[in-house]
Amino acid sequence: MTSEKHSVDRPQVSATALDVRRLSRQIAVLDGTGEFLHLAVRLINAAGGMIFRSGGEGMEVVEELLSRQALAWSDNLRQEMALGAYTALTKESVDCRRLDSAAGAWIVSCPVSGEGQGMALSLLILVGNNPLEPFLVIAQLLASLLAAQHLGRQGITQPDPGDEEGLLTLLAAALTADDPR
Repeated sequence: MTSEKHSVDRPQVSATALDVRRLSRQIAVLDGTGEFLHLAVRLINAAGGMIFRSGGEGMEVVEELLSRQALAWSDNLRQEMALGAYTALTKESVDCRRLDSAAGAWIVSCPVSGEGQGMALSLLILVGNNPLEPFLVIAQLLASLLAAQHLGRQGITQPDPGDEEGLLTLLAAALTADDPR
């Protein structure tokens, strides 16, 4: 994977103090899925992540960020993450699977919602003895923000990152929607 350096100054985000408004402002200045994936992995303190798009005969990798340590845990790590992404897209909900070769490691895959997105975010998360649920919430929020980023690039109007009321209204609507998409 090649990555380009960008001169955009972005502060670090802490998973212990998740501020949706601050996070949305950070995502608004990102330049593509590569930077988004770097931020997502740092935010959730993951061992890696991948963004997939459904393709002709399977899942195409849009972006990949996996540590050497994570790749050593499984010879089939990429395929396991692709299967999680495929399952999440197929059932339109989060897919969680334990990585048997590493204690406390989970692959959490979330569909990226939006018109014709056909994308999924898969994160390799080390939960240790912690409950998985808080990580699921953050992963789903990240998938929603990725969808908003892509919709914005397609010219679909999203709330201004500085519009706290609009962003909170959008988030509240997403959390209370009857349709899981």
